[in-house]
Amino acid sequence: MKKTILALAVPALLAAGAANASISLYEEDGTKVELKGAVEVQYRLSGAEDAFGDNNNASGASTNDGQLRVDDGDLAIRITHSEDGENYAFGAIELRIGEDKRSNSVTNAAGDEIGTLDVNASGSGVGDVTNDGLYVGLGGNWGEVSFGRQAALIDDTGVSTEYELKDEAGVDFEDTDFDQLIKYKFNGEGYWFGASYNISQDGDNGASSEELFELAAGVNIIDSLELRGFYGDLDNASQRTGTNGNNVSEDATGWDVELAYTEGPFYVGMLYGNFENTDAVNGVTSDRDTFELAGSYTVGKGKFGAGFAIDEDDKANRDATSYYVNYGYNILENCKVYTEIGFEDVEANNGAGDWDGVGYVAGIELKF
Repeated sequence: MKKTILALAVPALLAAGAANASISLYEEDGTKVELKGAVEVQYRLSGAEDAFGDNNNASGASTNDGQLRVDDGDLAIRITHSEDGENYAFGAIELRIGEDKRSNSVTNAAGDEIGTLDVNASGSGVGDVTNDGLYVGLGGNWGEVSFGRQAALIDDTGVSTEYELKDEAGVDFEDTDFDQLIKYKFNGEGYWFGASYNISQDGDNGASSEELFELAAGVNIIDSLELRGFYGDLDNASQRTGTNGNNVSEDATGWDVELAYTEGPFYVGMLYGNFENTDAVNGVTSDRDTFELAGSYTVGKGKFGAGFAIDEDDKANRDATSYYVNYGYNILENCKVYTEIGFEDVEANNGAGDWDGVGYVAGIELKF
């Protein structure tokens, strides 16, 4: 009689080595069930919290004291089945546990947005369990296609080495998680490419939900240097409401080009991109150019990192720069402690929205 997944799960969890990227719960007759997750807790003060403290218009924001918070609580199960060893079917369930990633805008006396603060920065999450991934797909030597609730390709953008403190500048697509996403990706020898589309639905009021089209690709110019690029176009007619009560279509378009160099203990990454927001009433509301440079150096079980990001948005009359420096150390194979200091500098609204702040974070993360 074959063992059940439940019967195998407990001893697999106990016997799994710390070096495993995931835990194999069951593997027999071409079927494999894997479990993986992460837990991360921080003591943190952001640059915006340092700058504004209690003097802000963001409901629920913290004081300018550091707070202990849950930054990451993830659990995922992936099932793969193959009969010929080449083509396969797969499915995944991904849960986010006890996190609160929402933020509110900080505004000046004129009502202009000049920064952001966590809604629940003073606590460690709401304790909710949220399903942020539920998808199925098919794969083989021709690539992989998946359907359902999942992260878009643009979720992988970025070259930075920061842990937490790069809030006001840098790559920022409007949304990266979708419920009706069809995604294709192919990994070749020294290159990869992909595309996805999120299906839009018309509601009773005639407004369409999120519609996304994206492309992404990467190629190894040399063994240590990868060139990659991302493009995304998001249209959401239900995003905003006009003065007459009708929904106003809002479009967000973004792209970036990245270079990443990795050689032994050295890493250097650089990117340039543009992100534009447009709505049917006000036209182009933001047209932001972004530049990032980051690097790291690994010594034994420790890694030093540093970088900065610059945003220039003439349309929104807002420029921002984020700097950070950090150090992380693997006390165990899959358990890391880290600390980071960051500096935010924002110039907005012809001086009315200027501010700067210093943030710090110390955290511990466990993955399996």
